[in-house]
Amino acid sequence: MTRQISRRAFLKESAAAAVTLSLIQLRFGAPKAAQAASSSSRKKGYGNWEDVYREKWTWDKVVNSTHHVANCASACPWVLYIKDGIVWREEQNGVLDSRSPDLPDYNPRGCQKGACFSQLMYGPHRLKYPVKRVGPRGSGKWKRITWDEAYEEITNKMLEVIREDGPECIIHESGTANAGYGAATSGEMSFFDYLGATQLDGWATVGDMPLGVILTWGLFNTDSTADDYVRSDLIFMWLGNPSYTRIPEAHFFWEARYRGAKVVSIAPDYNASTMHADQWINLRVGTDAALALSMAKVIIDEGLYKADYVKEQTDLPILVRDDTRKFLRASDMEKRGKDNVFYLWDSKTGKAVRAPGSEGLGRSTTLALGKLDPALEGSFEVTLADGSKVRVRPVFELLKQRLADYTPEKAEKITGVGADTIRELARETARAKAVNMYSSWGSMKHYHSDLFQRGIILLLALTGNVGYRGTGLKIGAWYMLSSIESAVSGVKPTWYQRLLLMLFKPTVREYIKYFREYEKDKMYVPALMFLYHHGGL
Repeated sequence: MTRQISRRAFLKESAAAAVTLSLIQLRFGAPKAAQAASSSSRKKGYGNWEDVYREKWTWDKVVNSTHHVANCASACPWVLYIKDGIVWREEQNGVLDSRSPDLPDYNPRGCQKGACFSQLMYGPHRLKYPVKRVGPRGSGKWKRITWDEAYEEITNKMLEVIREDGPECIIHESGTANAGYGAATSGEMSFFDYLGATQLDGWATVGDMPLGVILTWGLFNTDSTADDYVRSDLIFMWLGNPSYTRIPEAHFFWEARYRGAKVVSIAPDYNASTMHADQWINLRVGTDAALALSMAKVIIDEGLYKADYVKEQTDLPILVRDDTRKFLRASDMEKRGKDNVFYLWDSKTGKAVRAPGSEGLGRSTTLALGKLDPALEGSFEVTLADGSKVRVRPVFELLKQRLADYTPEKAEKITGVGADTIRELARETARAKAVNMYSSWGSMKHYHSDLFQRGIILLLALTGNVGYRGTGLKIGAWYMLSSIESAVSGVKPTWYQRLLLMLFKPTVREYIKYFREYEKDKMYVPALMFLYHHGGL
């Protein structure tokens, strides 16, 4: 019968054996017979310390795995070494394919947290069985129950709620990044989805939701993959510390630096990532929006913005009415005009014209300007459908007025960053061919962080750094596996739908329409709204 040994017992015996062997070797002139007798009296027939060491590196099996639902959405590949059913050690597994010959690969993907996970798994504080509270809330009094008792009690309560109040009164809140790429997460989310339960937005419940990005772009996951940093010329770590918080991807920042990119850390603390940056902008806590707006003012005042990009790819040329401070719409200009068609002022014809890309222009519309040359500055007069006249001006003109309060000298008093430093930082941003800004979940925790994020997006828009390789705003720079998206959403295209997608590329408007329909049934409940209504806030 094979002797089973626990991890703790094995460590104790190995240590004792190593010490004994050391003492035997140190007994100067000890008779060989005595050494042999001592060796034979031990439980294992070790000859010397080498045998102990070899025993430590023998395994029953080696398996491939990752860490599921471990407060990390990285899903790094690991090799696990198993002995007597116990994970003794783990190593990074270099099995990830290279995406492009001009980019470094993701290997080895994994961090110190994964390398010590087996210690947590067998740690004394890990909860290994269900417990039930038996005292008042907060008393810390619990009793152990069986798994069957736990399943039965939870199931009975869920059935009771469904029967009396409806399934939507069951609340599911998974927490941010508390997900994995295996059956655990997809099964959990699919279960509550099919149940009809209310699922809260995990990002919002813990303050990780980038509201400024949502308000400006209409979505929150604006990331490309992490290796895109290598294509950048200028990288901002704006309130980000990837060497601590995105360890598996942090090497891409520094590999970009090896290739000539400049890395700038904008943070009030000299953190583990700042120490590797080329420049540290040590601003006062919570003054990031003022810094971004001051940089934007310098770019506009010195004519460093990309005018062609701004005219086509942003809303800065769209006309705004002076009287109402609202966008000029077709419903203002025409009888039975649509309220989702906007206007530009064409400098060539001297007239207000419909803005390409307006949703109301139909599925085939794009942002392409063609022969139009939208004005960015000035004040113009238009005649409305009722015959009245109003003054209008582009958003860009209003932006210039707003930025008048954010000179570098004034921003210096607010942020503590020197005026000359602000100017040079703005100029570098405008000169760079590809600017990447990393501003992760930590920045979401700041008061008025939505304004700070909108300031970053403004800088990217003015300099044409959205929509190209090596550019954009990165919140986490993590990727989702398509199999998990399908499992969680419950949506799997048929062969016919896949064929159509190959032959006919959907337009942007069709994507928007699809997601609007999808969100009617699948949308998460906004956490703040739920807490205000049910939490007594």
